[in-house]
Amino acid sequence: EMARRAEAAGLSAVTVHGRTQAQQYAGVADWEAIGKVKRAVKIPVLGNGDVLTPEHARRMLEVSGADGVMIGRGGLGNPWIYRNLDELERLGVVVHAHLGHGPATYHLASETHGHLVCEFCDAAVEAPEEFFAELMDAASKKYNFAIDPRHFAVLGRCAACAQLPATN
Repeated sequence: EMARRAEAAGLSAVTVHGRTQAQQYAGVADWEAIGKVKRAVKIPVLGNGDVLTPEHARRMLEVSGADGVMIGRGGLGNPWIYRNLDELERLGVVVHAHLGHGPATYHLASETHGHLVCEFCDAAVEAPEEFFAELMDAASKKYNFAIDPRHFAVLGRCAACAQLPATN
């Protein structure tokens, strides 16, 4: 419910920590609950909780279907986790991208994943797969150019920012 309210209020993404307030730092993060939030909204959802290794990041993405991973306490005492994620990217397991001016997000390389990002307010929405399929087909036919469908963002203006005067 909170994620739907955040989306309705215009937030461009949400991060979900897979624990309840009562759990605090105890117990196990519920990555399936993150997936329920992901399925309830159209904006990007970042999953968080119990990500202590790159394997945890990969598994959380698989279980939750989240758009990316946010690493919190997993990076404390183990700052090498980020270097390890870079290694997984080099091997083609995960890819990362920046949504607007935000932090890098990682997701499974096997998933086609695209966003429309407002370059003024950083609002981001996950674009339907058909949109990017048409774009990739047109780029291939017209320009003999193959777009990597694993993750990319198209910058532009959201409906609210399109009403603002253009700036140079």
